Amino acid sequence: TDVLVIGGGMAGINAALGLGDGGHHAHMVEKTVNIGGNYVAIYKIFPALECSACVMTPLTSFVGKHQNITIHALSTVEKVEGQAGDFTVTIRKKARYVNENTCTGCGLCVRACPVEVPNEYDFGLSLRKSIYFNFAQQIPLVATLDRDSCIGCGTCKAVCPQDCIDYTDEDEVFELNVGSIIVATGFEEYKPLDYGEYGYGVFPNVLTSLEYDRQTHPTGPTDSHMVRPSDGREPSKVLFVNCVGSRDVRENIEGHSDHCNRVCCSFGVKLAQVTRMHYPVDHCE
Repeated sequence: TDVLVIGGGMAGINAALGLGDGGHHAHMVEKTVNIGGNYVAIYKIFPALECSACVMTPLTSFVGKHQNITIHALSTVEKVEGQAGDFTVTIRKKARYVNENTCTGCGLCVRACPVEVPNEYDFGLSLRKSIYFNFAQQIPLVATLDRDSCIGCGTCKAVCPQDCIDYTDEDEVFELNVGSIIVATGFEEYKPLDYGEYGYGVFPNVLTSLEYDRQTHPTGPTDSHMVRPSDGREPSKVLFVNCVGSRDVRENIEGHSDHCNRVCCSFGVKLAQVTRMHYPVDHCE
């Protein structure tokens, strides 16, 4: 029986691998261009501080090569009908404008593209090309063309040795028949814009945990150098504020929760440890 796994992060990957190894065919639906979720963007994992890539890269590779797993990247679930044991699921796969079956991930198109825009994968702290990969080991290892920023110059198509670029590509809607559905949609980081006392969104040196973590990553926007976005200089003091958006009963704060998220304490300690590993800052609180 086929099974639908919604989400391509750590939870979805483990679910799909378990299903595939057990003889079931898993369809993994992931809304972004690659699987791995937030985990692949993080550098060190608490408490042992192991490299996230050392943990995740083999797993994403196993998923990409598994004969019982089909990855539907850039896809979302539009409708679910039926009942347990017999679901009909409507999937919308967004246009990538690059042929997934013929792209080899060579990167010639990326190097040739003349357009640079803020890189969402680095939370806008770096630039990427209009045609891009999020990172070198991403699965699927297929380029994605951002038509919103593309100027249509034809350079990427001209240099592609496999003729993969298709400017006329359109969204595809299709149905899957599955017996079970596993929801493993992961999380989106809370942006504390309503917490004016912290100055997030006002002062450039106030960052969220994931934004700061990307600076610690060797492939991040600053090549593993923690710097102040305001001037690019190394900080002498770093303060980590926990529980922002959690344990808050105020009704005028959008998106908050009144319970402990059970994550920020360990994440803050990890960031403090990684910061001290890189720099002998005067104070890390």
